[in-house]
Amino acid sequence: MNWCHYGDSGNVLMTGVALPGSRMEDFSHIGKVLLEIPMGVSGDTHFVEAGELKKRPGMDIFVNDNILKNIPMGAAVTIDESSTYEVEDGEVELIFEASGAYSIVISKWPFLEWRFTFEN
Repeated sequence: MNWCHYGDSGNVLMTGVALPGSRMEDFSHIGKVLLEIPMGVSGDTHFVEAGELKKRPGMDIFVNDNILKNIPMGAAVTIDESSTYEVEDGEVELIFEASGAYSIVISKWPFLEWRFTFEN
């Protein structure tokens, strides 16, 4: 039996494998929220909502020239691993003074991270 421990926001904090014949009740002394899961589950790919395991959804972001659209409200946009901005209206206009390639990462729980390289 495989299990996961998850946090209040549904993030998978830890996974493990129990001995054959174990039951979830056998782990009640641990004092953590545990859920039986299939093999291969991790916090990178799944989350827990209302006690149910779900795949983390992708973001349906699209690029129109230098504008990123359909970004979830409250998402964090990180540029070149140094500057982070919060999205307030669902889109971001990319304007850079220097030409070059910029690494863009957009994150918002429980979505999978969205990565893009913008060339100016």
